[in-house]
Amino acid sequence: MYGAIKALLLAIGSGIYPANVIFQAYQNNYPLPQNSQYIIMTQGDTKSISLMPGYLYDATNEIDNFFNIDATDFQVDFYGNPASAQANLFRLILQTSYGTEILSTYGVYVYEVKKQRNLTSNFDRDMYLQRFNVKFSLFNDNTFTPSSLGFIPSAIDNLYLVEVQI
Repeated sequence: MYGAIKALLLAIGSGIYPANVIFQAYQNNYPLPQNSQYIIMTQGDTKSISLMPGYLYDATNEIDNFFNIDATDFQVDFYGNPASAQANLFRLILQTSYGTEILSTYGVYVYEVKKQRNLTSNFDRDMYLQRFNVKFSLFNDNTFTPSSLGFIPSAIDNLYLVEVQI
């Protein structure tokens, strides 16, 4: 899902935030840019938004399919002078068909978008570094297909047709 969010950020970024200043949370081995313009993406909890796992049997291919819809919370923090405008734009794009088209290529869709928050603090490293964040949830359809053996005629050496009368 990080790939989908990063693709959306790059699509709307207009070069303000290039790919090398968009970080996943907990990547502590990357030095922060000197110009203080960067983005940090953080994944939160994942919750099931369907009542129970679904089941679908594909009779043609003799395959069991189990599926469940999950929603994952994310937070994207924008830092630097363009943070407010870019957070506003990102929040808007998340709720449009343009954003949906980009995210759907990764198999995820927007579930919920919360209001933008101003987290600017005078205790940040550069004093008054602008920080705005957007919290949202993405949902995806998790599908599990166990590998199970069905009826394989070639596995039987001596197969005889038997007429049964009742």
